[in-house]
Amino acid sequence: MKKLLPLIHALLLLCGCGLGPGPVVGTPGAGASAEPVATLAPQALWTSEGRAFKPIAQEAPWDSTLSLFTRGGDYYAAVLRFGVGGPRDVYEIVKNGAETVYAPENSYIYCAAGCERGIWVYEYERDDTSGPSLRLVSWEGESLLNVPISAMGVEQQSFYAIRCSDERIYLRARENVTVLDGEGGLLGSFSVPENSALLAGGDGRVYLVAPGAESWDISLVGENRPEHFMTVTQGDATLFGGNEEFLFLSATEDGLYGIDGSGTSTPVLIWRDCQVTAANLRAVLPMESGAFLIMSANGLQRLEPVEPSEMKPVVTLRLASISGPLYGLEYDFNASGLGWFVEVVDYSDGGTVSRENALKLLTADIISDRRPDMLALDGIPVNAFINSGYLVELGALMDADPDFGRDKIVLEDQLTMSGGIYLLGSSFGIDTRVGLYSRFGDAWGWSLDEYLEIESQLPEGAEMLYNNTRPEFFRSLCSGYAGEAIDWETGRCDFDSAGFIALLEGTKKIRETPEPTDPMQMNFTPHTTRLQGGSLCVAACWIGCVTALEQYENRVGERLSLVGMPTPDGSCGSELNITLPIGIVAAGENTDGCWEFLKYCVKKYNDMGPDYNSTMPLYAPHFERHLELAKSTVGEDGEPPLSAEGKARLFELLERCGRLAIYDETALNIITEEAQPFFAGDRSAADCAATIQAKLSLYISEQQ
Repeated sequence: MKKLLPLIHALLLLCGCGLGPGPVVGTPGAGASAEPVATLAPQALWTSEGRAFKPIAQEAPWDSTLSLFTRGGDYYAAVLRFGVGGPRDVYEIVKNGAETVYAPENSYIYCAAGCERGIWVYEYERDDTSGPSLRLVSWEGESLLNVPISAMGVEQQSFYAIRCSDERIYLRARENVTVLDGEGGLLGSFSVPENSALLAGGDGRVYLVAPGAESWDISLVGENRPEHFMTVTQGDATLFGGNEEFLFLSATEDGLYGIDGSGTSTPVLIWRDCQVTAANLRAVLPMESGAFLIMSANGLQRLEPVEPSEMKPVVTLRLASISGPLYGLEYDFNASGLGWFVEVVDYSDGGTVSRENALKLLTADIISDRRPDMLALDGIPVNAFINSGYLVELGALMDADPDFGRDKIVLEDQLTMSGGIYLLGSSFGIDTRVGLYSRFGDAWGWSLDEYLEIESQLPEGAEMLYNNTRPEFFRSLCSGYAGEAIDWETGRCDFDSAGFIALLEGTKKIRETPEPTDPMQMNFTPHTTRLQGGSLCVAACWIGCVTALEQYENRVGERLSLVGMPTPDGSCGSELNITLPIGIVAAGENTDGCWEFLKYCVKKYNDMGPDYNSTMPLYAPHFERHLELAKSTVGEDGEPPLSAEGKARLFELLERCGRLAIYDETALNIITEEAQPFFAGDRSAADCAATIQAKLSLYISEQQ
C-alpha cells in the first residue's frame, strides 16, 4: 500500500497545479489590483492573436512525476523510477531531466517545491519509524534543514503539495492547509474545500482557488485563514500560477491566456498557431525570458518565445482514427520543428460512435475532398482499403529515400500485403502459445485435429488453454482462415467449403475452460509452474523483447515449442502485432509530410533496454542494438544473457510468423455471429456456412 500512496499524491498534486474551468470576466474583490498590465504589441507578419513560441520537447526519463517546478531557465522534478534492475523503487529530485540533485537512500518523496534558499521536500521514511519530515536541500542537493512533522505540533496527515512564498511554506492536505515559517515553524492551519487548489501567483504570493457553480473564488492565503481576493466567472479553462507579467495563467482548448489582478484575460499563445500539442494539461510553469514549461499527458515541452519571422508556416496533417484518440503519438513530432503539425481526428468521438458508424464517416470523407492525410489502421479493413486504392504503397517511398530504405525496417516481408507495404509503426511484438518441447518437439504450429487429439489425452483436471471459450477460440481460427479464404482483388471468398465446415464442427467439440467468476475459485498458480507440472498444456506467451522466450523458458525450467493458436492447415499460429500501425491516404497533397511523420514514428522508441520493453523496435538499427546488448545483459531476475541459440530461434520465429494481427472486423463479426446458431444446436454447420458465404460475398462486393 505504501508504494501506491506516492502515486496517489502525484495525481492529486498535478491536479493541484491548475484548477478548471477558467476565467472569462473578472470582478475585483477587496484586495484586487486595478493597475493596468502590459498588453500585446502589434507584431508584423504574425496573424495569430497570441505571441510566437517555439515548442521544444524536454527530457522526462522517469516513470512518474510527483512535483514539477522551475528556477530561471531550469526545471526540476521530484520523480519516481520503478525498481528496474534493483530491489526497490527510486525517488529523486532531477534537474532538466538528466542531473540528479537529491536522492534519499531510505525515504519516499511525496512532493517538493523550490524557494529562494533551495528545495523543500516532504518525505517519509521507508521503515516508518521516524515518520514524515520536511527537508530543505540546497539547489545543489546539500541537506540544510530537516524538520520532523511530529515536531511541528500538527496532526499527523499526508501532504500532497507544497507552495513557497516570502519565507513561508504552505503544505496542502486533502482538507486543510498548514502554514510554516522559513525554518519549518508552525504559523497556522485552516480548513479548505477539498476541490480547491493552491496556486503561486505572479506577484510572489500564494492563493487558494475554489471553484463554484459559475465562478472561481480566489483568496489570498494568510497564516490562519484565506482572505477573499476576487471572483472570476469561469469558462471552459484551467487555471495555473502566474509570472511577472500575469497574476495567473489560464489554459483553454485553444490556447494560453494571462489573467491580471482584475480578472482581465489576454491571449499569450494559440496552440495551433505555434504547433503545440497541449491536450490534458497538468502543469504550466513560467520560466525566464518569457518562456513556459508545460506538462501534458504526453510529456514535457518548453515553449520558447521567438520572433514571428522565425515561425514556419503551419501545414496540418490530419491523422484519422476510428478506435479512439492516439495519446502522445504526434506529441514529439509536433515539437520537432520539421514544419508539419499532426492533428488526430477521432471519428469514434472518444468511443461514443460505434466502430461501424465511425468507419462509414471516415470512408465518406476519404472519397470526398475532406479526406485525411493518414490513417491509424487499428480497426480498419486494411485489405479492402488497399484494394480500393485508398492507401499509398510505402515501399516506393522507401526506395526513393536515401536515408530510409527497406533495410531500415526489421519485417519487410512480413509487412508486405497485396504485393506492397502499406503500413508502418514504431514497434512490434509476437502473440504466441507455448507448450513443452517434450510434447510438441520442433513444431511451430498445429491444426485443429491435432488440438482435439491432444485434448482428448489430457489427464483429469488439466486445461488445454487457460480461460478458453468457444467464441474466442473460433474467432482466432477464423482470423487466420479469412486471410486465405477472401480474395480482395477478385472479390471472391470460400466459406461454404468442406474445410470451413470442418472448422465449425471441430470448434464445437473443444472443451471450454472459462475463468471462474468467483475470485476465490481462481487458480493463481503461475502458468510457468502449471506448464512444468502438466496441469496446463499450452500457455499464452508475449514475445515483447529479444530475450523474452529464453527468460520464459528459464522460469519453466525446460525448452518450449512456439506453436501459437491452432490454424486450419497447421501452419505457424503465432501473430505479429504492430504497435499503432499507420498508413498514408492516397491522392493527398501532403505525402512528403506524412512520410516524414511515419519515419519519425518508426525511429521513435521508448527504449528501456533489451530485457524490459514490452515491444521490440521495428527500426532495424534499434533492433540490432538490442540484440547486441542482450548478449551481455543479465535479466531483472538474474537470467543469463541471450544465447546464440536463443537469437537463432527468435529469428526463425520472425521468419515463420507471416501473419499480421490486422483483421477486417466487419468480416470477422459476420463469421462469428452467423456461426452461433450452429454452436447452439439450432442449425447445421452446412446451413451456417452457406449463410456466411452469402453475407460475406455481399460485403466484399460492396468494398470493390
